[in-house]
Formats: sequence, structure tokens, C-alpha cells
Amino acid sequence: RFSEIDTSKSTFTLRVRLHLLWEDDLRAKGLGDMIAAQIAASGNPFYFTTDAEMMDTILKAGVTVPEIKFMNAACYADADQPMMRVYPRPDDAEKDMVYWNQMWDVELRHGFRLENFPFDHQNLTLELNLSDSRTFDLFYLVVNGVQFRRTVLDLNEWTLHVPKIARQSP
Repeated sequence: RFSEIDTSKSTFTLRVRLHLLWEDDLRAKGLGDMIAAQIAASGNPFYFTTDAEMMDTILKAGVTVPEIKFMNAACYADADQPMMRVYPRPDDAEKDMVYWNQMWDVELRHGFRLENFPFDHQNLTLELNLSDSRTFDLFYLVVNGVQFRRTVLDLNEWTLHVPKIARQSP
């Protein structure tokens, strides 16, 4: 959601939720039995947690969460707690799937070109980057989709365009 556009500070503020999905071998990390027991107890086809202590256990076992950075952020703050799901491997030849998501309020830098005001157009940019050089070879950042709340469509004097995704080298 857009919460503020400040041309004097050259920033705009968004609430952003990132959803990350990757493969991992949880059995090799000693988590297979624990995850299987949690799934059996819940009755769900996946293991779900928002519990910080349980996530810490998973991370200490060696599960690496991709570190994503908002490259053009002036500042950002957590808007909720991270959430993690683990989907067990469908068969022994496959790996488990780890799904993680979190929401932030992010103030992003943007040079507003106002020469043609009030008829100007702005292309607001959100730059994401895998930011931990130790894990560059473990993950490949792909933007699968961009969703907006319906309220974004009702912004006065703003027209929402289809987002463009550009992949660049760091």
C-alpha cells in the first residue's frame, strides 16, 4: 500500500510483503523427524510457524533464509513477524520446500521529475537484491508476481501501470 509520497524528501512509502520459496534438504539437517511430527500433529500437509524460538531452531540446524535488501530504501521497519512453512518432499528423490514471508513499511528514494507538473508522470521503483555474498550461489532471485491492494487503484491523480521487472547484475 502507498502511505506517503513526499516530493520534498524525494521519497515514497510502501507496505511491502515478500514471499520467498526455495528447496532445502531438511532430512540432511536433522529436521525431518521434527517436521514430520509437527505435520502429523497439525493435520495440515505442511508445517507452519511464526514462533521465533521454533524458527531459530530451524535456522540453527542450517536452513538458510535468503537475505533480501531494498536497495533504494531510505529506511524500513518490520510491519509483522516473519512466517515460515515447510512442505515435505513428495518423494525421496526430491527436496523439501521452504516458504517464508514477511511484511515491511519501506520508505524508498526516488528523484521526482516535476518539470511538467501537474501533468508529470512518475515511474516509482522498488529495487531488490540478494544482499549476502555468502549465499549468492545458493539462491536465484526471481520475481514471480506483483500484487496490489484494491485501494491502490483508487488513488486520486495516480494511474497504476503494469509493473516492469528488470533483472540486472549487482
